[in-house]
Amino acid sequence: MEAYERLEEIISAIDLKYGEAELDQLPIKDRYMRALFHMELRNQNSGFYGYLADADATYVHTAIEGLLAIGDKTTYENFKTLFGFFPDNKFVDDGEQRWKLMKEWTPEQRSKCDEFDHQYWDTNHDNTLPKAVRYYESH
Repeated sequence: MEAYERLEEIISAIDLKYGEAELDQLPIKDRYMRALFHMELRNQNSGFYGYLADADATYVHTAIEGLLAIGDKTTYENFKTLFGFFPDNKFVDDGEQRWKLMKEWTPEQRSKCDEFDHQYWDTNHDNTLPKAVRYYESH
């Protein structure tokens, strides 16, 4: 079974067990899986730029923690680079303010997002999901 399919099963089990519970109400390993799966789905549809522009801040912060927990340092570092495009090198939690700032990103900054998208889908995606599954099953 591929890691994506296994992660779908894990998410279904989490949803069945906890229903519509808020992310911060879940046990930490379930919280990480839900946030990482959300990141995965959003990146499939709109890449890192779209994910950062639209995602709920709680999910982004949790996904970042989850990337460290599963040992995906590459994707974690890529996000940290993108966070450096915000004031004080920090992700902006307020979605409206974040979107205003992102619309002003330079072509070079947008290009960096594109570069990370390609890196994620060319190589890192195949590492992130299996690491997430292994983390979940071992904790």
